[in-house]
Amino acid sequence: MKAFRILLYFTLLLSSSLYSQLSYGQDTTPTVNKLWEGIGGKSKWDETHFILFSAAGNNTSTFIENPRKFLINRQNGDCRFEGATSAGDEITLLFNYRTNKIRKLYVNEVEQTNLDNFSAKNFPLIVRQFKQDVSLLFLPTVLGSKQFKTGDAQQKIVDAEKLTVVTVNSTTDLNVKLNGKLFFNSESGKIRRWELNAEDDSVQYLIDNFKDIGDGLILPTTFKSLNDNSKSVIFSTVAAFVDMELTKFTTL
Repeated sequence: MKAFRILLYFTLLLSSSLYSQLSYGQDTTPTVNKLWEGIGGKSKWDETHFILFSAAGNNTSTFIENPRKFLINRQNGDCRFEGATSAGDEITLLFNYRTNKIRKLYVNEVEQTNLDNFSAKNFPLIVRQFKQDVSLLFLPTVLGSKQFKTGDAQQKIVDAEKLTVVTVNSTTDLNVKLNGKLFFNSESGKIRRWELNAEDDSVQYLIDNFKDIGDGLILPTTFKSLNDNSKSVIFSTVAAFVDMELTKFTTL
C-alpha cells in the first residue's frame, strides 16, 4: 500500500508538471522584443527613413475616396498625401504630421493660395485618417516601443497556434489612444489579432497578411474586422526607402 501511495504521488506530480507546460504558465516570459523580431528587428525600423503606402477601407470620413496614398519622411514628419475627394477632385497635400502645418495644397494639379477653408474643414479629416492608418500599419513598432509588465501577459492556444496576449493601454507619438488586447505569435513575434477598444466602438481585427517592404522589414498589410466590415483596411502598397527625392515633400 505504501509503495502504491508513493507511485500515485509521483504520477500526480508528473501530471501537474505536464499540465503546467501545456497551459504555458510560467515557463515563458514574453517581452516586447518579440514584437520587434516579428517585423525583422528594431534596427531595420530605425534605419528606414521613408515609407510609401496606399490604403483602402476603415475610412474616418466621406471626404476622401478609396484608395488613398501617403509618403512620409520619418526623420522630420514631412508627408505627401494623394487622393480623390467624394466630389471628384484630385488632391495632393504636402504637410507635416508632427506640426500639423500645411506646406502646399494642389487641387486637380493647381496650387491653391487660399487655404483657410480647407485648413479648418478638410485638413483635420486627412490628418485623422493618416493617424488611424499608421496606428494599424505601424502597430508592431508602436507597441514594441512600450514597456509591458510581465504579469500583463498571458499565453493562449488559438487555432493550434501559441499566442501571447498583452493588455494595451497607451498613447502613440501622434496622440492616438491604443486601448485593447494584442495577440502575437509567441515564437515568431508576428501579430495575429488586435482587439481595439475605441471611445465610440470596439473593433476586433484579424491580421493575416504580411509584406517585406524592403531590406527585411516586415509589416502587417491586412486588418480584417470580425465585427464591422467597414472597419477593415487593406494596405495594397507598402514600400520602404532609405533615400528619397525631397522635392516630393515640397512641390507637385
